[in-house]
Amino acid sequence: MQEHVQERTVAVSVRALKLGGRGLLKLFGLLIRAHKQMLKDKATSGKMEYKDLVRLGSGVTGQEIHTEDTAILDKICRKHGLRYSLRKDITQTPPKWTLWCESKNVEVLQQVQKELASRLLKKKGKNKDRPSLLEKLKKLKQFVKSANPAKVRNKTQEKTR
Repeated sequence: MQEHVQERTVAVSVRALKLGGRGLLKLFGLLIRAHKQMLKDKATSGKMEYKDLVRLGSGVTGQEIHTEDTAILDKICRKHGLRYSLRKDITQTPPKWTLWCESKNVEVLQQVQKELASRLLKKKGKNKDRPSLLEKLKKLKQFVKSANPAKVRNKTQEKTR
């Protein structure tokens, strides 16, 4: 009787192990398919690597960009739904950026260029009009000192016995 129970226990554990292995195999398959689909969906627009952009096979054009602020460029390209890649040419001083993007719609590329130029001009204009924060702080310190000169502390202690 004891042997029969042991054999049944071993058989049940073996079946459970096989079922668990098959379930894990199915789960991994589903995860891999979901990951591939996610990568496919991710490539619809936005920043990509240059080699991935070329692999799409829809023609790539390059344009020099004369700015270090790539965050503005990223926002503009995403707004227009453009697939693009940025490359930095280190051989030149100062380094230059090249924008590589799909050449399907030329009008979109022109819009991106116009918007980038207008935003950069706005940014440069703001910086000229505004004084730096450190200059403001220095002026404020001088004003406070001149406003109440009697409020100076002497940090000496008197010795009493």
